[in-house]
Parts: sequence; C-alpha cells; structure tokens
Amino acid sequence: MLVRVASSVLLALTFAASAEAATVLNFDPLRKANGDRVYVYGPYQEKGYTLSASSCSKPSNTCFIGSQTTLTSLDRIGSALINFAGSSATTVRSSDGSAFSLNGMTVANNYGNFSGFSPTTNVVEFTFDFADGTSSKQNYVINNTAGERLTVNPLAFDIAPLLAFSYKPTTGTSGFLQVDNISLSAAAAVPEASTWAMMITGFGLTGATMRRRRRTVAIA
Repeated sequence: MLVRVASSVLLALTFAASAEAATVLNFDPLRKANGDRVYVYGPYQEKGYTLSASSCSKPSNTCFIGSQTTLTSLDRIGSALINFAGSSATTVRSSDGSAFSLNGMTVANNYGNFSGFSPTTNVVEFTFDFADGTSSKQNYVINNTAGERLTVNPLAFDIAPLLAFSYKPTTGTSGFLQVDNISLSAAAAVPEASTWAMMITGFGLTGATMRRRRRTVAIA
C-alpha cells in the first residue's frame, strides 16, 4: 500500500511536469482568402498570448503586418508577422501574466536576398524577462543566403520561466523582421509543500518497508 502511494505521487509529479503541451503562434488568423496584406492596429493576440510593438505608425497605430506574399513570406499558405515600424522591438507575454517557456521560432529578414547580392549576416537582439525579476540579453545571428528569395532561420530555445521576451532587428537587417511559428509552453507549476511532504514521507515509508522485508528474509 505504501509503495503504491509513493509511486502514485511520483507519477503525478512526473505527469504534471511533462503534460504542458506547446502552443504555436502561427499568425494564420491574419490570412485573407484573396492574399491581401492584413494590418494590425495595436497589440496582436493569439492563443492566450499578446504581442506588442515598441513603435507603431501614427495616427492609425499600425503595429504589425501579416506577410503572405508568394515569394518572400515565411508562410505562403498561412501568414507570418512583420513589425510595421522599422527597428521596432516586439514583446511577447501571456495575456493573463502567467509565466511561460520559449521553445523556438523561425525568423527571416523581411526583404530576403536576391541574385547578385553577397550573402549577409544579420543580428537579432533578444531580451528575456524572467519570473524572478531578472533579465538578460542575447544576440542571435540569422543568415541571408545570396540568390535566395528568403532564407528561413529556425531558432531553438529552452528558456523559462519567462514573464516576457522581446526581439529586435539590429546589425545588418533592413529594420524589419518576419517571424513565424513561435513555440511557447506554460511554465510547469511548482508542487505545493503538502505534495512534497507527502512524496518524501511516502519514499521514507517505502524504504522502511523494504528494509523490514530484507531483515525478515535474512532471519528466515
């Protein structure tokens, strides 16, 4: 019985830690049937997350564009997202303010590259705001291959727990970035003290039971 209790607690904790499925922001709601661009006025919301821009055009307050052009979009079937104002920083946070994990995303220079252009290296600056109140910055390099209309740059992360993160085009970019498929996960909840106590007690009782069994076998 005690073994089953301890095993059940451990299984529950393991399941809770692994059950958080990723949420992918693909910006497909911005897609129009006729392929026209969609302008986003103010923050953009999708699947429980909000994206806001540090700079938007005035007076219409246009902050983003849904990119879906035939040759130079990260997503030619759905849509990608572009900052409307040049060199604007885009901040991502959960709409309810809860912590989350950043898993990955795809990035490209908005205008791509064309035949005859030398290959270029662009830098995107990321700022990570953690749940404990600290923050850090990290530069990530994206490539623009000569002769390619668009070079897709997948970026992999494993950063948590975050309250927000932002990305901004810097060195070598046109000042505009396309992003797509931002993968996020809700941060795993920390088990309550009572749960930890139950687990530790269960492990202790299990160990005591196993020791008693070994002594009984030895005497017999």
